[in-house]
This record gives sequence, structure tokens and C-alpha cells, in this order.
Amino acid sequence: MNGEAERAVRTLKDCLRAQLHASKLPQKYWDYALEDCITKLNATPRARALTSPHHLMFKWQPKLPLLALFGAHGYIPYKERKKSALAPRGIECRY
Repeated sequence: MNGEAERAVRTLKDCLRAQLHASKLPQKYWDYALEDCITKLNATPRARALTSPHHLMFKWQPKLPLLALFGAHGYIPYKERKKSALAPRGIECRY
């Protein structure tokens, strides 16, 4: 039992390290990277159950191609409209 827990922790640490390195974000964002790793790991099918933990719990399988890469650029739209038609309509951010 302890070996399974240690393997799960090692898998999450490997994923976390890889995501932070690939996104070139500082280590202070480790908690967001870990949350993303857990989401992707729970959506991945397991050999023993032939389905994912997410599917077992919620009875539907998320679409993996819709998950964004950690650290990808994105935009958050403004709520209010700008006066100019060419003015920016969102704030740049990172996922």
C-alpha cells in the first residue's frame, strides 16, 4: 500500500517539475501546476479499471484535447465595452 502512495507522489512530482520547466514559469506557481497535473492524471484511463478516476466518480469522461497546456497564453475578456472599436477587449494572462 505504501509503495502505491509513493509512486503516486513521484508521478505528481515528475509532472509538476516537467510542467514548470516547459512553461518557463517561476516556481512560485507550483500549486497551479500541481492542480493541472492532478486534473490531467484523473482524466487519464487506468489499466486496472479500464476507465479514468474522473469517469468512475462523475460518470462522464472529459475530452482530453480540450485541456489547455499549463503556462499557455490566453486572454480574459473585459466586462465593460471600450469606446474604440480597435481597443483591446481583454487582458493577457497565462493558463
